[in-house]
Amino acid sequence: MKKRSIILILVLCLITFGINVSTVFGASATVSVSGGGSYTVGSTVKITYTYSGANFGVASTDIRYDSSVLQYTGCTGGTGPEFASGALTVITGDGNKRSSLSVTLSFKALKAGNSSVSVSTGSGGVVNYDGQELSVSSKSTSVSVTNPSTSASSNANLSYLRVSSGSLSPSFSANTTEYRVNVGNDVTTCTMSADTQDPNARLAVSGSANLSVGHNVRKITVTAQNGKTKTYTINIYRADGNSSDNDDPDDNDDNDNDDDNKRPEVLETTIGEKKYTIVESYDNKEVPHGFTMTTAKFGEYEIPVFTDKELRYTLALLKDSETGDEKWFFYDEEKDQFRNSTSLTAEEIIAYEKASASKDNVSKDEEKKFGTDTILFVALGATAAVLLGAVIVLQVKIIRRKR
Repeated sequence: MKKRSIILILVLCLITFGINVSTVFGASATVSVSGGGSYTVGSTVKITYTYSGANFGVASTDIRYDSSVLQYTGCTGGTGPEFASGALTVITGDGNKRSSLSVTLSFKALKAGNSSVSVSTGSGGVVNYDGQELSVSSKSTSVSVTNPSTSASSNANLSYLRVSSGSLSPSFSANTTEYRVNVGNDVTTCTMSADTQDPNARLAVSGSANLSVGHNVRKITVTAQNGKTKTYTINIYRADGNSSDNDDPDDNDDNDNDDDNKRPEVLETTIGEKKYTIVESYDNKEVPHGFTMTTAKFGEYEIPVFTDKELRYTLALLKDSETGDEKWFFYDEEKDQFRNSTSLTAEEIIAYEKASASKDNVSKDEEKKFGTDTILFVALGATAAVLLGAVIVLQVKIIRRKR
């Protein structure tokens, strides 16, 4: 009788334990992933994953991808590393009750190829608002990167630009993207006529033809056949009623702030504690071998830059404001940031050297002018640090054995 009572108690304990286990560990949630598909080299790839099906507190997520095809550039909606190479962990949620958690990952398409972007539960787990860990299956999406069509034209220039009233200052040039037009108070409309150099390019005009007193802005955006864009900005200043047709609106008190809207004569940036000006004229200057000139956005202005054929690297020439020395810097248009070095893998260093090497007989010293020595210094410095650490460990072991 006593044995039966003990067995009955054990069975009841097991049943109770089983119920508690299913309550604590049986909870689950789902994750969905979007943003996969086809992209071209140089474009931005955005992958979004979303947790749903529970009241969430915090989620730790591991992401895996092919770093030779995609370059991680950051995330929104969660906390992730600044840099990654094929794997990273993102933490999202602040412990408050949320019906869903969503994070968007940003990548740059580096070269043609395919990459799977997988999302799985990280070491910290996915936890609901009550502190219980949730079971979530892994999900993934595929990204296909192709090279831009070589037959598509990149010409985004205007062939001419005219205004119905006043005159352009400076005179029109396909490479000049900002102009000023002064008109009298009696001019209430100003229309523009323009055409593209490439018949396959298309243009779009924004801004009203009807003029208000003071500063008016009209823009013409040209889209090349391969998708490259270039914007021409026309600043039209209409005089007030007390001014003659030939008066400059800048002479009026009402327009004292108009200069704030004009492009500065010199564009400046600060790197570390040094100030630099952006070089915009390349007459009689030696440019990087294997790179072609194009434009990029710096703040609200366009600046000339140089890119390699695969659009992996963007270089800009900056001038030291104190010494006048000029130096090439890497430029990240998305972050609006200049750097005198960048973190590259060994394969990328070789690719960079090939891109910057001339087809002619160029000496190795010339190739190093554009930052290859800086990149190699960073890579070799990291290797030396690892070796030094190993030597120190061995020395400590030898000393301990002697004792």
